[in-house]
Amino acid sequence: MDGRTYVGREDYADPIRQLAKIQQQLVRRDRRIRQLQKQLYQQERTVTGIPVCCHISKPLPGGLKTAHWMLATQLIGLLEQEPCHADRLLTMIERAEWFAFGATPASAVAKLWLTQLLVLWQSMGVVQVTNDRWCLAAKVQWFADFNQKCRELRSHVHTLGSK
Repeated sequence: MDGRTYVGREDYADPIRQLAKIQQQLVRRDRRIRQLQKQLYQQERTVTGIPVCCHISKPLPGGLKTAHWMLATQLIGLLEQEPCHADRLLTMIERAEWFAFGATPASAVAKLWLTQLLVLWQSMGVVQVTNDRWCLAAKVQWFADFNQKCRELRSHVHTLGSK
């Protein structure tokens, strides 16, 4: 979630709905989306072409000021470069903008968020732990554009939410 666009519980099980919201944010020229799009463009990738695993299929702990898929996309990019110790992934997560909680430090919420995401991805066969480092279990698929991604999501819509 971000401060303006709220993703309801039903959106977690609907990656097509998430993708439509991403497309809307691109059209509205959202600053954060544009920044990520610029980084991805240098790699000949697009925001709407992010891997399916970045569309988080289950609710994660709250507190993140940006969309969960954005941080997930950055983590996938890091894991594509090399296997990483959990501490390195956590450092990246903690740099994101988090809301302040009275009794719970943002670092604890970030650690919980990362742990739950990695467990989810592990159950999906996206990541694995080897020699105390997280790595991709297989190469993730990036999509060329919004339409290609929609076709892929529609062909797998019944399996994505159940993983």
